[in-house]
Amino acid sequence: QESSDPDIAAIEEAVKRTFPVFQVRRVCTGGSGNDLEKTLEQAARDGTGQVIVQPFYLLRGHKYAELIHTLKRQEHLFEKVLAGAPLLSEAADMDEAVRALYRRTAEYDDGETALCFLGHGTPTGANRAYGRLQERFAAAGYENCHVAVIKNTPSLE
Repeated sequence: QESSDPDIAAIEEAVKRTFPVFQVRRVCTGGSGNDLEKTLEQAARDGTGQVIVQPFYLLRGHKYAELIHTLKRQEHLFEKVLAGAPLLSEAADMDEAVRALYRRTAEYDDGETALCFLGHGTPTGANRAYGRLQERFAAAGYENCHVAVIKNTPSLE
């Protein structure tokens, strides 16, 4: 499945170059694209022995839990099944995300403009990652950067 998103395509190409013996299959969630369960079943029929899933989720919310649950239900089909962590799982990854987000928006930083980063949010405790991301922005000296979510906290208010 092709994507119009150049960032996802670039990640896929980097994975293919770095691990040329692995097949890369894209599975999209949220009602569009391939279904994870069907993709795993097809991979098993194709003789795949090991599966490594790297989700593009930001945090360990509801969707990530669903992904892990599906992998656990299907792991009997494979020799080994591994899942990577969401982007905002570790402090070092958060620091890199802060630097990347700031680089992408630095042109708007005139010393008076607030830079607001808005996430979807989740009703689970996983939203704490957004608060930690806000702390990482402050620790990096980006006092004019603010993190909020649509659902739950930290809110836009």
